[in-house]
Amino acid sequence: MILQVGSTASYASPGYLLYVRNGELVAHRFDTTAYQLVGDPSVLGRGLWLAVPSIAVSASDTGVLAFATQPVPVTQLTWVDRSGRPVG
Repeated sequence: MILQVGSTASYASPGYLLYVRNGELVAHRFDTTAYQLVGDPSVLGRGLWLAVPSIAVSASDTGVLAFATQPVPVTQLTWVDRSGRPVG
């Protein structure tokens, strides 16, 4: 076991685990060779929306990080005709 938290953990390049701790999104340095956490975690954001055990966070290889602070509404795509009536 690497880490015991109440949410899922996501890997973010170059070598971080992202997870929720006390309602905060944190990044913890992760040694991918030794499979161990290194140092102390850093808080990246507060008020993160959490759908236990999942977290609404995404990290890119370019360093861009996105996370949700409110529930994402459920949507449905629908074909409509020119008058606005659903057709499929």
